[in-house]
Amino acid sequence: MVELLKQLTNREIATLIWIGLFLIWMLAMPKIRQSLGSVVKAFCQPVILRVVAIAALYIMGTIWLLHWRGIWTTDFIYSILTWAITFALVAMFEAHKLASDKRHMGKIIRDVINVTAVLIFIIELHSFSLLVELVALPVLTFITLMHEMAKMKEEHAAVEKLLGAILTIVGLSYLALSLWQTWTGYEDINGLDTLRAFIIPILLSLLFLPFLFGLGVYMAYERIFASLSLWIDKNLLKYSKRQAAIRCRTNLDYLERWQRVMQCERPETKEEIRKLFKDVEAVLKREKLPPEVDLKDGWSPWSAKDFMQVFELETRGYHQGYEGRWFAETNLKPIGKGFPRNNIAYYIEGQASCAEQLKLKLNVNAPDDDEEARALFAQAALYLLLKASNSAPTKRVERKIEALGDFELARAPHTISLKKDDWSRGTRPEYDLVFKIEMKTSDSCQV
Repeated sequence: MVELLKQLTNREIATLIWIGLFLIWMLAMPKIRQSLGSVVKAFCQPVILRVVAIAALYIMGTIWLLHWRGIWTTDFIYSILTWAITFALVAMFEAHKLASDKRHMGKIIRDVINVTAVLIFIIELHSFSLLVELVALPVLTFITLMHEMAKMKEEHAAVEKLLGAILTIVGLSYLALSLWQTWTGYEDINGLDTLRAFIIPILLSLLFLPFLFGLGVYMAYERIFASLSLWIDKNLLKYSKRQAAIRCRTNLDYLERWQRVMQCERPETKEEIRKLFKDVEAVLKREKLPPEVDLKDGWSPWSAKDFMQVFELETRGYHQGYEGRWFAETNLKPIGKGFPRNNIAYYIEGQASCAEQLKLKLNVNAPDDDEEARALFAQAALYLLLKASNSAPTKRVERKIEALGDFELARAPHTISLKKDDWSRGTRPEYDLVFKIEMKTSDSCQV
């Protein structure tokens, strides 16, 4: 324990002191103490403790590997504890993103190895006196919180800019101090230990990624089969798990599509379950070599779902709904910084091999702050029309879209419409704007 305390800098000691004082304050408040007890009890569920225990064993294995290669020594115990709390534990709660979205792994790697990580390491090499750190920590925490709150309202832009400038100056001051002390005390610095202190957390983070991926896959299987267990026979559930593990493996897109079909069809035999797997496989195969769709009949769903990527509106898989129609949709993309926030989404709908309707929807939850949202919606609608028709809209159509008033136009082979839907509650005039491009006839696509 004494050796562990010797590894702490004044900044780390100040952080521990303030955390301790904060915990004492929470425990002294009956209501907060009761809520804290509920949180601890929820965390101590067997399923969570099992995952944490397996993660601990995995981390111990990676530490042994680094120790075997002569990279890690017992001088870096505190670094391990800090990494486990600030990275490993936090990343475990986002493991589902790592398994379902390949881009998330790239984001984690960039966060681990980037210029900011190097600058933070340099800043943490040296610290002020303990008294200065004890005063600076709560002050900087308060300024940071105020800065984040100022981001939420456009009218606080001046305050946000001022607080951001203060934080930048403080950060540069910390960096300058660390660089100066490193320069003046260069002879006293152990270069190998400094390199180890920098590289050990990076190596641990990279080596932890396979565990996070496996955890994400496990969480997806648990979530999906927990929902299926509400209605499916136990024997069929076991059979479904085996089939999913054999067929889907780590392909969560395949697994989630199969779950959607299961929820729609509600199979009652093993043969029906196998058929649903084959149906999903056929869809995945069709996506790899999508059939061509004539523009007068509609759009290829696998092209249409990517029309709005430039606006960061990317749909999930094109799949069959409860009423036999096929569709895909994006998540709601927030617009602006306030609360509540306006949002926009993109939808496509049609038949198995042909999309017949493209739709943009703007949900205005903050009508007093809708200027940015309306401008973005008009721009997105014009872009969607361009992608859908492979030609620029006429000036007349462009003016109607930019005006954002209700209209409906026949523009062969499509019908273009924009409609406002008021859904006010009390004194707040919330509303939706819906822009549609759809085929003139409902039987345009033949599968």
